[in-house]
Amino acid sequence: MNSLGKRFFFFVAVVLTCATPVMANQAPGPGVSLPQILMLPLMTLFTALGGAYSILRAEKKSKAGKAGKWVAVAVLFLWGFTHEVASMLVTCVFGAIAIYRGICMIKWGMMPGTSTPLLSSKVPGWRLIPAGIAICVVATLLMESAVVFVGYWPDLYQGSQVSNLKRVLAFEIAFGRTKKEQTGETRFYRINRTDENVWYIQELLRHDNVRVDFDREDKHFTVYLLPYSKFPPWPYRHWTKQGSYRADETGQIRMIWAKRADEVCPADAAVVMKVTEEDIREMMKMVYTK
Repeated sequence: MNSLGKRFFFFVAVVLTCATPVMANQAPGPGVSLPQILMLPLMTLFTALGGAYSILRAEKKSKAGKAGKWVAVAVLFLWGFTHEVASMLVTCVFGAIAIYRGICMIKWGMMPGTSTPLLSSKVPGWRLIPAGIAICVVATLLMESAVVFVGYWPDLYQGSQVSNLKRVLAFEIAFGRTKKEQTGETRFYRINRTDENVWYIQELLRHDNVRVDFDREDKHFTVYLLPYSKFPPWPYRHWTKQGSYRADETGQIRMIWAKRADEVCPADAAVVMKVTEEDIREMMKMVYTK
């Protein structure tokens, strides 16, 4: 790699290390930003493994042209982190460059024994062709990743659901205690999707990934909070995971990391959150009976 390339990657490393987050726009998530970050370094790696730099050095390019190229790449790279759509577009641009490099390497590898000004430094095809194919495959996977992960923010949306789930649990426990004081028997408030009395119950149940089961006497209940977002298509679904939650009248919220949208949290999963007595006391002030 030439000195300009080394300076560019050093500049990028410094920016990524020192930059602080800004609450503006919709910055790209890992599924979108990582392909942008990895595209050019991986292209550089496979180009070196294939021995193509000895061929590229034979091309006559002005220093001004090289400098302009690296400046353009740096500007595009930084612009990509302003918004996830911008990052996706930059990744596709970098991917097109990488695929073009890969195709050139495959062509060079299919010309063994030739001697042209461009191929004055001969490189064996067994190095060029596999490395060129690898660049094309990796670039395609990274571009597809940047596209399918645009708008994929499962933690952001499900975080608000978990907060509402905790409020609902506190409400149910407070309701059950109130019922016990009145009747001597604990019974919970049977909630459903048409319930409009409590806003956080309505907010929780309006999503299709929530299921609530009550026993026949309303003495026990279980709330299932399945993964919120639709998983990306194969093979990218294996690159991510989402929380699947389970809660009941004990006030404990359990969770597992799910790889499928229908994966239910088991009853023996680890407890990740619990309703506190303070939460219940606050709800006791708001509870009403029917």
